[in-house]
Amino acid sequence: MEVRLHLAPHYRAEMGALRPVGDPKDAVITVTFDRRKSVGDLRLAVYQMQDLWEGDMALTVAQSLPAGLHLYDTLTDDQQSLYSAGVNSGSDLFVWNGREVSGSAVRTGAEWEPLLLTVVRPSDEEPDDTLEPIPTSSTSTSTTTAEPSDGAPGSGLVRSMQGFARGATLGTILEALGPQETLVCRETSRPGPSGGEGGGASGWKVFPPQDMQRTLRELALKDGDALLLLEPHALDSSIFSLSGDIVTVTTPSDCRWLQVEFRGKQREEEEEGMKRRGKVPAAGNMLLSEVKQRAIEELELENKLKGVECCLRQVDRTGTLLPPVYDDITVREAGIRLMTTLFLCPGPAPKSTQLFLYFTVGSVPSAGQDMDIIVDETLTVKECLTEMLKKAGLEGDAWHLNRMNWDDEVGELLMEENATLSKARISHGDKLILSAGLLPPKGYLKISVWRYVDLRESPVAMEMEVNHTTERAESQAQDVISAEWLGAELRIVGKIEITEEASLDDLKTQVITLPALLDVCVPMPAFLRVWQLEDRKLGKILRGNQQSLKKLKVANGAEICVQTLLKEEDLGQRELLLRVQMGIPGERQYFPWEEFVWEAGNDSSPRALRVALSSRYGLSPDSLLLAKCLPEKHSWMPVSTWSQQVSKRKKKKKNDNLQGAPYNLKDGDIIGIKNLLIDSNRDFSTIQDELGQQEEAERLKKGGQSDSAEANQDSGPGRKVGQGKNRKPEVALSINVGVFR
Repeated sequence: MEVRLHLAPHYRAEMGALRPVGDPKDAVITVTFDRRKSVGDLRLAVYQMQDLWEGDMALTVAQSLPAGLHLYDTLTDDQQSLYSAGVNSGSDLFVWNGREVSGSAVRTGAEWEPLLLTVVRPSDEEPDDTLEPIPTSSTSTSTTTAEPSDGAPGSGLVRSMQGFARGATLGTILEALGPQETLVCRETSRPGPSGGEGGGASGWKVFPPQDMQRTLRELALKDGDALLLLEPHALDSSIFSLSGDIVTVTTPSDCRWLQVEFRGKQREEEEEGMKRRGKVPAAGNMLLSEVKQRAIEELELENKLKGVECCLRQVDRTGTLLPPVYDDITVREAGIRLMTTLFLCPGPAPKSTQLFLYFTVGSVPSAGQDMDIIVDETLTVKECLTEMLKKAGLEGDAWHLNRMNWDDEVGELLMEENATLSKARISHGDKLILSAGLLPPKGYLKISVWRYVDLRESPVAMEMEVNHTTERAESQAQDVISAEWLGAELRIVGKIEITEEASLDDLKTQVITLPALLDVCVPMPAFLRVWQLEDRKLGKILRGNQQSLKKLKVANGAEICVQTLLKEEDLGQRELLLRVQMGIPGERQYFPWEEFVWEAGNDSSPRALRVALSSRYGLSPDSLLLAKCLPEKHSWMPVSTWSQQVSKRKKKKKNDNLQGAPYNLKDGDIIGIKNLLIDSNRDFSTIQDELGQQEEAERLKKGGQSDSAEANQDSGPGRKVGQGKNRKPEVALSINVGVFR
């Protein structure tokens, strides 16, 4: 089973729970352990992994909650099996001294389980002022930065997230957050069509005095619930009104507006000196068609836009226009916040029964070549395809549609041509790709095939021309993937269609018939090795020549890479293909790598790998030092000898599984070997590694963290030769989940 170990030195008490300090990845270690072993065995293994640990060590069952990590029962019986102690695969265990974390005492158990609440207060800020965090007393937990309730200044409310123990009473919470005369209210309704004028009104129920002695658990409060803290003088404001035990919060009148900016042809705007933006009165229950009409009047565009269709659109954080909003729904139904900006753009506005879709022509999307179309959601996929062909001015039936992934790459095929767009899960604003070629018949797979070219075998291979097929209209630079440290390239050779019930042997036979491989010597399918590509990188090797592609989980649209061999190969399910290279004594470089098939099924420990390699090289296992190459990071991960001694426990470390964390050994990984009998240098890094790390450091200085991340990805085995594609920047998502109770 796999157990996640959370290390106390990487945590601190915050918001009533434990939260990681720094990179969360450094705070957690995933280990594989036999659940039949005892708690003492696990404690010993953890002791041995943490060589610098001093003092007592406690293992406590933990759980990740919205407020953070919380501790429950501590495992105290060293003779009890992990299974009997309730530790299962995927369990979280917190490793600490049993008393405190980073100097703060930590309470454990279900009674002190943290609850993450949204604390709402009146805002005294002016509309254009910057909001500050809400101050809290020393007995309260820390808060996040306060934000207006509707995401814009001047809304009258600010919200902050705070954590409290479920066993704490409401009176204790009030002592920590404000004066005793403060009213504590619970939200009873959310803004809706029945709300008041403007952005709507929300209702809050005041807790009676007797509830002050009840705990948060007894009050049935849940994570994310909101509490409104209202001091008596706040009721003098027009925003708040008290009727019995109900407080109504109404959006201020100065917040009931939308800014609309006209976005047409820039030259015309400059020549005519047009007014480009203005504020229009708006309310949550106002139709967007009315907002649009008011904007046209405010911007004095009646004559210019007479007889011209126009629509309202929002923009994302990068300034890119989003799909047009529907005219026949309200501001609230469209999810548009008051006091934000809309853009008035030329073009028709879709009806609520229509979909606005982007599409591009070609197997690889090109920036700036997107087209758009408005279609009825009851159209079938085939009818939508026909409309897109008309819009693009294309003819013929040999076309099909693909989805576009979030990173602007070709996604899954739309196989059900007779399904409606709604049943095919096509949504408003989706992006589709219009690709050449007929859809494969049902039960068939369309697979892209690449060829592994070993540049070390022949210098002539460096000058080989890349073969193009009629199904791929890309440049040569886009048809080559470089894997420099392997001395190899991956080159596209075409696509095939094959039934999912076909065997791996059938797949190899069909690949051999591709025109680009006719001149390649392949005596039998067994002389061909098939790799699966994952993100344009070599993944795992497909095994079992008689296994069907369906059982091998080869999906439609998958990419494979074929490698020609000098002898037949039929790898077993428990065998790993590794690339091993011996270090040159006295030098910071290696002999060329060699392929090594390792039987890892029965024992995949570091000791077993050293024994297998010692048999290959005729050396003693104890004289070998191993490390896994991490080419993307220009570094090496030493494989532990597992024979270190720990001061407290005079036992050897347990064997670990190299196919699990942190090594995750898989097909194609490079293993460096040092022969300690003739090479005393235990450093596996090479001069090329140092140069690569220096280049990464320079990229960090020049382009910042985000540019470095992209460069790091481009330097991996999936890097395309030539000009890379400019990806859209990643942005944060805001997800609103309704409350149903």
